[in-house]
Amino acid sequence: MGRLDDNVAIITGAGRGLGRTIAELFVAEGAKVLIADVQDEVGEAAAADINATTNGGGGQALYQHLDVTSEDDWAAGVRRCTEQLGTPDVLVSNALVWFAADVADVTVDDWRRGIDVMLNGTFLGIRAVLPGMRERKSGSIVSVASVIGGNVAIPAYATYQAAKGAIISLTRHTAATYGAEGIRANSLLPGPMYTEGLAQSGFVDQSEAIASTFPLARIAQPAEVAAGALFLASGEGSYTTGISLAIDGGQSVI
Repeated sequence: MGRLDDNVAIITGAGRGLGRTIAELFVAEGAKVLIADVQDEVGEAAAADINATTNGGGGQALYQHLDVTSEDDWAAGVRRCTEQLGTPDVLVSNALVWFAADVADVTVDDWRRGIDVMLNGTFLGIRAVLPGMRERKSGSIVSVASVIGGNVAIPAYATYQAAKGAIISLTRHTAATYGAEGIRANSLLPGPMYTEGLAQSGFVDQSEAIASTFPLARIAQPAEVAAGALFLASGEGSYTTGISLAIDGGQSVI
């Protein structure tokens, strides 16, 4: 028996990186998963790989092109998910944009784009799945924020930190508002981890140096963070709502 048997999940930014790792884990634990992304080739490949390699080749993943900033795309994604997999029980909002710029240097266009993808995308996703969850009086919303949006701050990433901090507040609001209807909402706060995005950014050495100062003195593997998403999404987290779960190697305590 899997910990997500009979559950249907939508995961954004799931074509690669942490999102794909969460999708793989959820399918392995019995969920049907809509892999939502804007990178069609990457997303289609992720769904095909998961279906071929998970649960003896019987994985249930479906790719959907979904721009998280588009209300129409959210409506289409939830509709297709409902028709082909079932009404969503779980939403994992994971889509992001990542660039280094402080308040003085970030362009207004970049600021707006970052807020649109990360914060507004999370808002639109929550709003899109709420009707089905409220009707069934059950659901779990997991918003991927960041330890540098919640517990600590670093220079340069003004847009990322602002958006992630606001996501935490939005998620707490959702928990407080809809808990009586059986809907849980929690934030996941990763620290640095090994992903394609980190490798492509050129900041691996810098991130490793920073992580060496943490109590656990290393960067996380995506699977370690995905395990937190599984806890928050599954019945194991049935009495957990409104929290910010930091999986950061102790970064937030130093």
